[in-house]
Amino acid sequence: MKILQIIYTHAEWHPVVRFSAKEFVKNGASVKLHYRLSKTGPAIPNGVDFGPGVELIPLVSGDLRVLHPLDYLRFLVRSISLAYQFRPDLVVGYDMHGILAAYLASRVCRSTKLIYHNLDVVDPAKATRFGKYIRYLEGFCARSADLVITSSHGRAQYLHHDARLHREPTIVMNCHSRQVQARKTGELENLLSMRGLRFDRLVVRLGYMGQGHGIEATIRSTASWQGNWGLVLAGVPVPGYLEMLDSMIQSLGLQDRVVVLPSIPYDLWYDCLLSAHLGIALYEPIDNINHVTMAGAGNKLNLYLMAGIPSIVPNIPDFMQLVDRYPCGESVDPRNPPAIADAVNRILTDDLVYRSMSTHAKRAFETEFNFETQFAPVINWIDQNVARATSRPLHPR
Repeated sequence: MKILQIIYTHAEWHPVVRFSAKEFVKNGASVKLHYRLSKTGPAIPNGVDFGPGVELIPLVSGDLRVLHPLDYLRFLVRSISLAYQFRPDLVVGYDMHGILAAYLASRVCRSTKLIYHNLDVVDPAKATRFGKYIRYLEGFCARSADLVITSSHGRAQYLHHDARLHREPTIVMNCHSRQVQARKTGELENLLSMRGLRFDRLVVRLGYMGQGHGIEATIRSTASWQGNWGLVLAGVPVPGYLEMLDSMIQSLGLQDRVVVLPSIPYDLWYDCLLSAHLGIALYEPIDNINHVTMAGAGNKLNLYLMAGIPSIVPNIPDFMQLVDRYPCGESVDPRNPPAIADAVNRILTDDLVYRSMSTHAKRAFETEFNFETQFAPVINWIDQNVARATSRPLHPR
């Protein structure tokens, strides 16, 4: 079976794209991944391993944070050209811009099936004029897809209504894979030692750094932490945000408690994760679509579950339901530093509470919140609906 994946952004930023490609290959498919690459925008040092058997086909263009209509047109043309050359049995399009390219590519061969995998919803109030037009086409393409996937129950409900889908989307949460070769290297400990820092416990906040994620409130909360505990912030920052954080940390005199590591390679990223005792996964309710439907969709919480550490999540209903079901953390007001500090102190000063939350986090990952479990229904759907139609069954390797 031949599968073409299409995403109009840097594929390295989305673990679910990488994990999907690896699952396709593991099940015997030939995979090509077409994505947009910018040499001017932020990138992950040393790149990302997509595994053997995945052919990467980047289209180099402008800043990934800006949508250039001519760049997008080039991307669409390239997607169609790839489909003519590759003749895929299945095309998978990601998000609003990827699904249009995938739809056009899927029309090259009459028998080609189409999957729309939605990772984030675009708020119509925040879309540009050109974005509103693409968003309109997104609905048409989503209705034409043979399968629609999204990352949480809330987003599934929204997408089903907004795009007027004929059937409910399949939910595949943005979980981490069991196959990730993550290990503790000691690199973070060495880096902290070089700065003259040593902490008894580490609290980490991994991922995209920008406003609306409770980062400023978390930094302010550290002044009320009850132990020799450090906060590590690691991820790709939006332009100007890093300077604001540095200024804030300096003005509050928290240089010996807060460490910021922007745009680090994955080896150090995983070392931060596996060195941590507690994870921060806060989202402020500034986005009525994405942030309020983030439980299951957010990579941060799923990373902490993989590491088996407790988490602090926002007091948004879907997160509160999650920690009620799996008592692996506490929910707090993401804009309230004292509330965040109280949660950190309760978790890290009570060994019984800490061990219980860690156990629940590990159990959640092992039983439900891992990519293989989440993606199994998609593999089954492909075997039933694509493999039979093309007489090219999936053969697990």
